[in-house]
Formats: sequence, structure tokens, C-alpha cells
Amino acid sequence: MTDLTKYSDSEMEAIRSSRVRSIMYGAKAASMNPKVVDAFVVLYEDLAPLRIAGNMIFNYLTSNIAKSIEVSAKHSLWEGVVVVVLISSSRMSKS
Repeated sequence: MTDLTKYSDSEMEAIRSSRVRSIMYGAKAASMNPKVVDAFVVLYEDLAPLRIAGNMIFNYLTSNIAKSIEVSAKHSLWEGVVVVVLISSSRMSKS
């Protein structure tokens, strides 16, 4: 659960689904509260169904944000390429 704190707000904003983004923000906030983490650890260790569901949810969230960050990075890269191409085209047409 503490791995969720490594993501910045800008990385979480890359998540397109507002519902998943809200869950991610809530999970991140909860994982920064030691009392919540301690309570979750007790439940996680004692209840197998919660452990299975918790693992599934955590894996879904982390894979979702990883894909969102990758897509966002690709879009940013292409935006930079488009800007360079437009500037180059503009300069060539003035010559």
C-alpha cells in the first residue's frame, strides 16, 4: 500500500478515468496515514479474501497508472515533435 505514495499528483492526473483517479488519490492519502496502514495490515494478514481482493485492486491501480504515465509521456513527446515541425515549417516558408 505504501508504494502508492511514490506517484506525484501530475502522474495521477494522467489517469483518464476520474473514478480511478479518485480511488488512486484516496488510496494514496490513506497510505500516508500510519493508523490506516496499521489497520489495513491487520486486516490483510487476518482475512484471506481481503488479501486477495487487496492484491487485485493494488495491481489494477498500479498497472493503470503505469499505462497512463506511459501514454502521457508519448503524447508529450509527440507534442514536442509537432511544435518543432511547425516551427521548422514556419521558418522554411519565410525563406
